[in-house]
Amino acid sequence: MFFEIRMKNHIAQLNYTLEKYLNNLKLSENELLYSLKYTLLAPCRRLRALMMIAFYELFGGKKEVIYKFAAALEMIQAYSLIHDDLPCMDNGLIRRGKECSHLKFGESTALLAGDALLTQAFEIISSDEILETKNALKCVNILASCAGVKGMVLGQFLDLKFLGHKVSEEEILEMYSLKTGALFIAASKIGALLAGANDSNVKLAGKYAEDLGICFQIVDDILDKDARLFKFEDGSSAEEMVAKLIIKCKEILRKFEGDISFLECLTDFIHRRIK
Repeated sequence: MFFEIRMKNHIAQLNYTLEKYLNNLKLSENELLYSLKYTLLAPCRRLRALMMIAFYELFGGKKEVIYKFAAALEMIQAYSLIHDDLPCMDNGLIRRGKECSHLKFGESTALLAGDALLTQAFEIISSDEILETKNALKCVNILASCAGVKGMVLGQFLDLKFLGHKVSEEEILEMYSLKTGALFIAASKIGALLAGANDSNVKLAGKYAEDLGICFQIVDDILDKDARLFKFEDGSSAEEMVAKLIIKCKEILRKFEGDISFLECLTDFIHRRIK
């Protein structure tokens, strides 16, 4: 029960922060503003932001600045979903329980909404107020690296490249590590760094997040009945691979000092989606 309560409280604070940033834009009431809110504020799990907050708290962080970084992360996640759904990408129909942004507002507006969310995210975390925070500049660099051509963007490129082709397990896992795992890694490392964690713990947090990100994507494939991942080279099914990754994630968590219960519950929350 404590996990659900803390999760709801964090999401409520994060949604408040996101709405405040959108309102501060002072845009005219038009389709661009509506399209920004449409995907960003739609009900969702906000798992990446929760991970960032959880690692921040694990290492003793207590300031409200974490919600600003988490808001920026959520803007980048929303931008990636809007662009991922475009006809030139996955040609999606439903996102977060409703029709995709390009179907609601048109392709050009959806494209611009994604661009706006991406740039707004970096405007937030490059403000003087945030850059005064210790390690903030390192965190900006991590987010840019994980979201860009060395991370999420490359992962999306590989996903499109692999579509319809037979690919190896190594190629699939690399693609998931980039496309999905990259923002999980950014979330964990930024949360840990902002709280003052040492390099060893930051690296360990990133490894946990990479494994959990891959796990999350495999679970999505199971739920979507994606045929590419139903057997791995060692004979494991997708479900068995998820179980192995969950065990690895929990083993990593137990290496940290402090209360890891929220992160353990977050790990189980992802696993329960296929149970």
